[in-house]
Amino acid sequence: MGEIDLAGELRRRGLPAPARQVLRRDHRHRYYLDLYWPAYRVVVEVDGIHHAWAENVVGDALRQNALAIDGDTVLRLPLLGLRLQPDDFFAQIEAALRAGGLSGAA
Repeated sequence: MGEIDLAGELRRRGLPAPARQVLRRDHRHRYYLDLYWPAYRVVVEVDGIHHAWAENVVGDALRQNALAIDGDTVLRLPLLGLRLQPDDFFAQIEAALRAGGLSGAA
């Protein structure tokens, strides 16, 4: 399940559509967020296997930390986890959106 599948599954579960591939900048770099709900300050990063490679771990951590410092909630979703335990990850997305102010039934 990739970003497109994830967005479709969010709709199926009654959750709001995220903005996709949103450009963000910190003091040194620019990067793209996979899924972002600006109204709720929630970011979801979908991690393929390449995020586990040594050359990507530090950059991912720095981006996540910068987002957290700015006040966003960042959820990391490994593709394997989405395949093995999708309900658990979608429950976390819903919980983060609700913590950010989403109301109503999902």
